[in-house]
Amino acid sequence: MKKFIKNILASALIAITLTASCGVLATVYAKGPTPETSGFAIPKPKSLPGPSIETQTSKESGVTKWVVETILPRWTAGTIQFVMALAFLMLVISGVKYLTAYSNDEAATSAKKMAIYSLVALLITMFAYTIVAIIVKLKI
Repeated sequence: MKKFIKNILASALIAITLTASCGVLATVYAKGPTPETSGFAIPKPKSLPGPSIETQTSKESGVTKWVVETILPRWTAGTIQFVMALAFLMLVISGVKYLTAYSNDEAATSAKKMAIYSLVALLITMFAYTIVAIIVKLKI
């Protein structure tokens, strides 16, 4: 069980790191070539969601702006919410494990450590979500 918890926490850390690095990469690439300078526009039928060719090639908005302002914030928030749900699930599992430990001190100690780790993961993901929400709301 200890190895499982370590794997979950490592996965959560990797997910948070990937989320943060994708945000940095998107801001770096947002300043790259625009559709009108590169001649790049993605054709799409009107029945599909997303920016039209006119939106992609207009000067005030483009695919890069659409990705940075729409897709990336949703993806990062979704990833952080998923990690937060995993941390909460681990907290519930540790509570059940603690309740079923009875007089086994080793199992009770393991459940307490698991609860502490899941609470720390929950707090970290809450702070990460708050930081992402603040950055998304900034008008730069």
